[in-house]
Amino acid sequence: RKQELKALQSLQEENLVALAPGQSWLFRRPPDDPEAQGESYEFRLLLEPAAILTPGFQLDGARAAALRQSMEALTGQADAAFDIKEFQRLDIEFHGMIADGSANRFVTDALSDHLRLRRLPGVYAGVNVFRLKQSLREHLTILDHLENRQYGVAADLLRVHLRLSRSQRPRAASRGAPALFGMISRPD
Repeated sequence: RKQELKALQSLQEENLVALAPGQSWLFRRPPDDPEAQGESYEFRLLLEPAAILTPGFQLDGARAAALRQSMEALTGQADAAFDIKEFQRLDIEFHGMIADGSANRFVTDALSDHLRLRRLPGVYAGVNVFRLKQSLREHLTILDHLENRQYGVAADLLRVHLRLSRSQRPRAASRGAPALFGMISRPD
């Protein structure tokens, strides 16, 4: 019982379960659930551009340079050899760098907590390599503007990037409707 409670508390810290009244626990939608992914993008659309626009935003130059080098190398890989795990690492690192650059600790903390959910397996499943490479090029363009202290442009490009990524996420095929619903004619 002690180990189970410890495991549940760990899941609660990751926002995967919630304590219900009494001694019950409720599982939240997993991060790779289509609705949860949609909510995730909405959250990020609100906070990530705001992180860039906070007065005092600071870009970590050494971190940015290392990221640029890794993103350029990954973009140059052939589609068949593309490393999705490396993309995931770089994607989280890029968005984490933006969160860490915010001069508002509450924005930084909220985005950092959210990034922990994105580290879970399955979040990047179903996205094609073409979109992942396109995403890396978008990161590099945003990085160009961050390095030139063009924060308004970088925030606008980040919004576009997140909207494009949201539109490419896998969706539930039937959204609850049975397959071929209404397409099968019944003999009278």
